[in-house]
Amino acid sequence: MKLKGFSLIEAIVAVAIFAIILVPIGIAFNQSIRVTSKSKENMDIAQVLNKAMEKMYAEMANDVSHFTDTVYFLPDYSGNELQYGNDRYRVKYTVKRLESDFDLILTADSSNTVSVYQKVYDATYGGVRYDYRFSLPSGLSGIVNIEVYKETSGVNRAEYKFNNIPLIIERPNFKIYFIDNSSAVNCNINGVFEMSGGVLTSNYTAQSLEVWSKSFSVSSAASPLPSPTASSAINFTTQRTTVRFISYNDSKFYHQLFEVTMEIWDEKRNRKVRDYKFMVRG
Repeated sequence: MKLKGFSLIEAIVAVAIFAIILVPIGIAFNQSIRVTSKSKENMDIAQVLNKAMEKMYAEMANDVSHFTDTVYFLPDYSGNELQYGNDRYRVKYTVKRLESDFDLILTADSSNTVSVYQKVYDATYGGVRYDYRFSLPSGLSGIVNIEVYKETSGVNRAEYKFNNIPLIIERPNFKIYFIDNSSAVNCNINGVFEMSGGVLTSNYTAQSLEVWSKSFSVSSAASPLPSPTASSAINFTTQRTTVRFISYNDSKFYHQLFEVTMEIWDEKRNRKVRDYKFMVRG
């Protein structure tokens, strides 16, 4: 008996049917691979981003060298710093200080020289930086008398005097940040006096004055006792209850507003794969 095989038409139809079935399966399989690959990429990026955020907050909390800048760059974060390694991605930071509550930043070095920096608004970048104003030399035997005057004639203004060197502050917050580098300087600061029409008086106001520093411990940064008993915090003394020394490390208050831009770069393909912009307080 002669066996009958497939005709050419039947073979073509069979191949066509097989192709119709196979093509969607192939497309679905390819899409599955792409989705899996994309999911892994997203997981890797999320892991790198989380670690980069942790490093950024640590850098911003510990580094005080950027207060003279409006915009600055933290060191890049490399993904290979992860526990299991991921050298494909690198994160670049740009940080802009939009606002700060501190009127002044004071720095004191080991020679007892006190430098004064004043808050200014940088219209070019739309942010805040601290400009150097003057230094009080070590020849002053490490003693700095700070007087603060609040304008009471309706103008939002104050005058700070450092050993009689004046500095006018517009829209003051009556907050100072102190950075100490193992100095023995002693700053005497006794409340906020009244100033009327630019004329200084010896009358005290009820205005509080806050001095913040990472140098203050919890015990030394307590609110001072009533006058005339002097209260001190490391480099500062006062006899007024309106002057407060506050430890920046132990505070839950945030005094600066930053705009942060983070770019995630694929090192192997040398291209930016993600960018984020957000606000943080510190």
